[in-house]
Amino acid sequence: MGINASIPGLAITGCVFCGILAALHIYIFILETVLWRKRAAKTFRLPQSTVEIGAGLAANQGFYNLLLAVGLI
Repeated sequence: MGINASIPGLAITGCVFCGILAALHIYIFILETVLWRKRAAKTFRLPQSTVEIGAGLAANQGFYNLLLAVGLI
């Protein structure tokens, strides 16, 4: 009986951690697609030419992270 009482709390904890992880993946999606050209050079200490070349690759990785977030939700 004691174990059954803790299952709802464990389910809530799992949902909270899934929500946090989904939010992290959405943040990474925004960073890699929307804010890539503005913030990537500063965040990752890259030259602007490298940022421009890698923009397509970053967008691809960003959408991958978005799909992971959708799967978690």
